[in-house]
Amino acid sequence: MDLALLTVKDLTLLKVKEVAELLRVSRRTVYTWIDEGVIRAVKINDIDKSVVRIPLSEVERILKETFEDDKKVESILKSYEDIIKPKKEKKET
Repeated sequence: MDLALLTVKDLTLLKVKEVAELLRVSRRTVYTWIDEGVIRAVKINDIDKSVVRIPLSEVERILKETFEDDKKVESILKSYEDIIKPKKEKKET
């Protein structure tokens, strides 16, 4: 993938738990979708552990495939800002 074509939504990485909350499915379902290639994810290796992250653009793609109404998709993505980001801000303070 050409780095010049990446968007903010490609660079915004979500935890599996966050994706499950947004899509209203279980974490196990998200992992199954990753294993089956339904949803793209990245594995980030650290010294003592590895984590899986999903680009926000993938969540948006799944939502657009599920809902024909763009307003519904935008509403769900807005809930990301309203629900998940405040949790992250609390951790930082």
